[in-house]
This record gives sequence, C-alpha cells and structure tokens, in this order.
Amino acid sequence: MYLHYYFMGVFGILPAILLLIGIYQSVKYFNKAYKLEKKAYTDALTSAENRASWERFTSIKTELIGTFALLDLNDFKKVNDNFDHDRGDLVLKDTVKKLQEDSYLYHRVFRYGGDEFVLFFPHGEDKKDFVKMWIKKRILELEETWGREGLPVTISFGSVLFQGSPFDLAVAIKKADEQMYEYKKKKKRLI
Repeated sequence: MYLHYYFMGVFGILPAILLLIGIYQSVKYFNKAYKLEKKAYTDALTSAENRASWERFTSIKTELIGTFALLDLNDFKKVNDNFDHDRGDLVLKDTVKKLQEDSYLYHRVFRYGGDEFVLFFPHGEDKKDFVKMWIKKRILELEETWGREGLPVTISFGSVLFQGSPFDLAVAIKKADEQMYEYKKKKKRLI
C-alpha cells in the first residue's frame, strides 16, 4: 500500500519537474534571442543604436511626437588623417557617451552613418526649447574637450519638433538636415 502512494507521488511530481525544465529552457532561449537582437541593432564601436535600428524605428506605424535632431562631426576626417584611427574611434565613442547622458530623458541615439547621428526625444511641444538647449550644451562640452586636446572637430546639428506619422518623417528629417547644413555654414564663417 505504501508503495502505491510512493509511485503516485513520484509520477505526480514528474510533470511539475518537466514543466519547470521547459520554463527554464524557454527563459534561456528568449534571453539569448534578446541578446542577439540587441547586438544586431547596436553599433559595435560606439554602443549607439545602429542604422538597422533606425530603419526599424522609422517603420513603426504609430504617431511620433518629439524632437528629431541630426548631428554631424565637422572635420572628423582630419582626426583620422592627422592623429590616427584609434583617436578617431575615441571621438565617436565620446560623442555617443555624451549624447547618452541623462537617460531620464528616455531619448534614443542612433549612429546614422560614419560620423552622423540621429537623436529622438519623445516629448510634447512644451519641451522643445529644453531639448534644443540640452543638445547645444552637450555639443559645447564635447567641442571644449576636443579643443583642449588639439582636435579640429566641431559638431553641426539641426532639429525639428515632429508631431505626425512615420510617413511624414522623411520631410521632417530633410528639414533638420537643412538646418544642420545652415548651422555648419555659420560655423565655418566664424572660423
């Protein structure tokens, strides 16, 4: 009789053990998949989100409200030519590190191209001036650091408050790009 209860207990526990093993394997699988996805959408050098992440972000079909900013490193090629590529890599890493500060803003930093970056700050219209000042402050801090190090790099940027669907995003990015080039022209006149 006791043997009967023993086998009922063992066979009663067996499904629970198998279920726990299945849950463990699922968690392990999804954790690995998450890490692979994160790696696929992260720039290996700077740890910013990469161009593939940008393309994925802009394919979202919901309305976006916030500031988009385009940043371009001026004379970055001179760093690689006059110093070395390792120093150029550090400039890119420093840029992203500075742009990722203050994570409470919940903004996103994308490495769009070689020395070009896109930022997105989700917010309402009331924060647009704050975001613009935040960007200008980070740019000034980077330029001062690079200037002390004798690096000829400056940053141009353009930003636009966006309130619309991803279908209108290309127009907004073009406007920010035009602002960035106007900013670049002004900087060159001052030098």
